[in-house]
Amino acid sequence: MEKDREIDKLLKKYTVEVPDFPMKKSKMEKLANWLCEKASFPIPEERITFKGMVCIQVIPIVASLAVSVWMIL
Repeated sequence: MEKDREIDKLLKKYTVEVPDFPMKKSKMEKLANWLCEKASFPIPEERITFKGMVCIQVIPIVASLAVSVWMIL
């Protein structure tokens, strides 16, 4: 009981002011959360082979290079 009184006395010494913050998220916050959300991978990972992964990575590079060369000529 004596410890409880001491603790209560110590706690009454300090006051904490809780800042007022909005409980609802703003539209900008919702948009930012939506944009930063982790995207799901549409292709099952266990079915991708090394050759398939190389194709997924290389085909867009080759296509963009082909388009840029075609635009130059």
